[in-house]
Amino acid sequence: MTILDRYLSRAILRPLLGALGAFLSVAVIVDLFERLDTFIDHDVSFSLVTQYYVATLPFLFIIILPISTLIAVLFSLGGLARRNELIAMTANGVSLYRILRPVLLVGLLASLVGLVFSTELVPRGNDRSREIYDHEIRGRPRRSETQRRDLNYLGEDGRFFLARKFDGDRGEMTEVVVQQFAEGTLTYRLDAASATWEGDHWVFHDGYLRRFNEGPS
Repeated sequence: MTILDRYLSRAILRPLLGALGAFLSVAVIVDLFERLDTFIDHDVSFSLVTQYYVATLPFLFIIILPISTLIAVLFSLGGLARRNELIAMTANGVSLYRILRPVLLVGLLASLVGLVFSTELVPRGNDRSREIYDHEIRGRPRRSETQRRDLNYLGEDGRFFLARKFDGDRGEMTEVVVQQFAEGTLTYRLDAASATWEGDHWVFHDGYLRRFNEGPS
């Protein structure tokens, strides 16, 4: 990396880090004031509140990363223009692409970081923050691991199950959709208000079946 690349990268990274810190602080403070009564009513410790907001940081980071990157780019390029540094660079034969290359690299890096956060850290952070807020702070009972909402499941036989609610303990599903695929083609779709597990199979109630494997008439 050349001196010019390092200089331009620092010119972008500094406002980017500043924008991220400012937006994260504002988001946490606003959320804290919204939940302050709940924290006080349940006599929540400072340590638990800290754990909750640490768990929410990945999600907040993903939300504010794009606007923070845009603000950082505009701020850095605006500063270079005000100080006539862009004119000096172009006057010395530096092309516009050469000037913008560090900007593009920082944008690419921000996208990669956002991808890692959204696929790895955000799901775990959201699960942990809900666990803390619902169960450790508000004292709600934990659901069984066999109880799900908005279930999506692909069976080995190519059937795709969707259910609004799934209760494995009671063997029940509600608002069920079952789609059968063969070689990537939808062959039938079953819609049912509910389903119950009886013995070794599901029995669907108040539903209808549509088949799509018939040729054109």
